[in-house]
Amino acid sequence: MELGLAPVSISTTSMRRHGLSTQLIALILAVRADLVLALSVSMFVARGIYRGAAAHDRAMKDLAGGKLDVEVPGIGRRDEIGEMADAVEVFKSNAATRQDWRLSKRRGTRAVARRNPT
Repeated sequence: MELGLAPVSISTTSMRRHGLSTQLIALILAVRADLVLALSVSMFVARGIYRGAAAHDRAMKDLAGGKLDVEVPGIGRRDEIGEMADAVEVFKSNAATRQDWRLSKRRGTRAVARRNPT
């Protein structure tokens, strides 16, 4: 992944030649290390969020396609992914209720048609 940052190749000896103190060099190196650490952590967190959202995307597409036996990932989690999972579970439950209603309605119209042949 390209971050668009220019590589910095400043050696400590060239920094000393330009009059920078050892404390300032240590501070610069510490800031660079902190930036690398912050980027690593943020990429780790973003990857976790993306994976959770992608799993919900698949589950929602399956539900939209009529597949009601889909397992909703992330139920029971106490973060945003868990909240999304709870919402998808509500969609799943509503779709199952709607499907049951349609089946019972279809059975009811068939029973009426058998009792009252026209």
